[in-house]
Amino acid sequence: MSVLNGIRPRASHLETARVTQGGPKSFPQIGLAAAVGWSGALRIVPMFPPAQAAAAFDPRQPFSRAEARAAGLTAEMLLSSRFRKICWDTYVAREVPITPLLRARAVIRLVPSGSYVSHHTAAELWGADPPSDRATHVTLPSACGRLVRQGVRSHYRKHPAQTTRRKGLPISTPEQTFLDLAAVGVGLVDLVVLADGLIKAGHTSPERLVETAAQWDVEDVAWRAEQQPWREKLWTHRRKPGFACFSCLRAFLNPVSI
Repeated sequence: MSVLNGIRPRASHLETARVTQGGPKSFPQIGLAAAVGWSGALRIVPMFPPAQAAAAFDPRQPFSRAEARAAGLTAEMLLSSRFRKICWDTYVAREVPITPLLRARAVIRLVPSGSYVSHHTAAELWGADPPSDRATHVTLPSACGRLVRQGVRSHYRKHPAQTTRRKGLPISTPEQTFLDLAAVGVGLVDLVVLADGLIKAGHTSPERLVETAAQWDVEDVAWRAEQQPWREKLWTHRRKPGFACFSCLRAFLNPVSI
């Protein structure tokens, strides 16, 4: 390699140059020596370490068309019986069963950073039995990035939610999942089944559900059980979105009287 006319290599790519055999010691000297016919051993030392090798392509995990092309798959191969489409621009090998977890992994790749699995899909991943819903539910950090895709339902909330990670995915906590489903109008019976599943799976308890619900704002009305009897509070909120939620929690706290 030679450098002509004293042109310095870009600093973003090179850190230093070392020349053996008594050659020039700086980049301008290298350019001058090259112009007069000097040749020597030049060693270029990279400024940055080499990038990590990309993960091996695994068709058993959700992948996009771009990733398929990079792995050498043609459009004809991608549309053949070897693969199936999970959702928009997301595919997987045909022998892989389509589960809620796989759909959640596929959808979370499409949404902005800060999004998380929520509502019905979160309930399924926590081992509960929510009402039947074929969509994959995610909550986004901003209403500007709402995802409109077949088989995907995106939500947006103004206030921070309780989230965690499960099976490598960001997801709402069991308590937050319960409240989210109550807020979208899931009925009392379905909420009882949901809470029972979450509790039996060991992911929450009646006390934790009540504690979380006590801090939940329902149409700007804070629910606090210690300030008002159950019957009066339930009657006050009977037409609000959280009515079924409170009735469900009452069933767990006082199963005889309900």
